[in-house]
Amino acid sequence: LVPERAWVFEAALERRFWGRGAAVLTFTHSELEQVRDLIPIAGRFDAPGNIGDGRKDELKLSLTVPLEKLGVSGGLVRFNGTWRWSQVTDPVTGELRGISNLRPFEGDLYVAKTLPSLKSTIAVEADFGWSETAYRINEIRKTVDEPLWKLYWDWNPRPDLMFRFQVENFTAKTRRRDRLLFTGPRSLQQVNFDEHRTAELAPFLMMRVRKTFG
Repeated sequence: LVPERAWVFEAALERRFWGRGAAVLTFTHSELEQVRDLIPIAGRFDAPGNIGDGRKDELKLSLTVPLEKLGVSGGLVRFNGTWRWSQVTDPVTGELRGISNLRPFEGDLYVAKTLPSLKSTIAVEADFGWSETAYRINEIRKTVDEPLWKLYWDWNPRPDLMFRFQVENFTAKTRRRDRLLFTGPRSLQQVNFDEHRTAELAPFLMMRVRKTFG
């Protein structure tokens, strides 16, 4: 196992608008050497190791949109998203595939409206979740984490005092793990069984108080 090396090429485009508004688009291309992944050991199990050369592409979008121009006073939307693509040669099958545990997409969203007359801010936040796939010698394992949403109200009765009332995970997100297991190495294409497990996180309420002294 040696450190992964890469030639990285990046380009970015930035645009400012509507006073506080901004859009930033960044594309990154990486030519990889000695990609770190999972390698077969003695044809029986796998472990972290280097599987040769590969490539990875990443597209990032960061967007901030004030909503005054759209008639929503005190409104704001922020979005961050990252898309990823990769390619390596599978050491078990010899075929092209993505890099293990590289998440194809991750992102978050923030939508808020300030209410100055009530000294308050109402907001919705979302983490769009992720998925990742690991390629083991006799198994393909995929983990999916569904989006997490939260709604909260911040009240600032005084400059040194803030109350937050929050509903966390009001969509009751789940995490799923799918395992496709083979009899022997995956290259033999002899499926043994398919396993699915799901865990659910319940919604909950939270209140937070912050006081500044001095």
